[in-house]
Amino acid sequence: MSRIESYSRRSGSDCSRRDSYCSRKDSYSGRKHSDSGWSGAGAEVTAIGAEASVNLLVWGKCKCSPDGQPLQYDNTIWGGPAYSGGGVGFMYTAYSTWDAFFNNVTSCHAQGIASGPGILQITWFNASGTPVGQFNGAVGGVGVFEAGGEGKWQKK
Repeated sequence: MSRIESYSRRSGSDCSRRDSYCSRKDSYSGRKHSDSGWSGAGAEVTAIGAEASVNLLVWGKCKCSPDGQPLQYDNTIWGGPAYSGGGVGFMYTAYSTWDAFFNNVTSCHAQGIASGPGILQITWFNASGTPVGQFNGAVGGVGVFEAGGEGKWQKK
């Protein structure tokens, strides 16, 4: 057995080569994906539209619902000052598949930027604290705020 075949069997992968695309498909995008799920530079994952909102008064909720996806992010955050609002925008990920992104997120940081109509930005992190995805959207009347907390994506 070659070293690559041994790796594939240990990892449960059906990839024939560690650096090639395997026959598995991302259940969210339908694309084939690499064994590791991490893309680094040159990711081929397409950005997706999403709606997001933050309701905050020291304690609050951060919600995000990607278009056409069976999952939502609806988790507790802590921060300030008081803010309530939402809008539409797009999401992208550092992973090569949406499966890897949705399965590996463990926390988020949200911030409001008072520029133009207002910008809502949510950054998601994996367990090691590495940023792995982001939502950027326009929201009416957003002020400056910062908040964050633990949480995972859940089925709608």
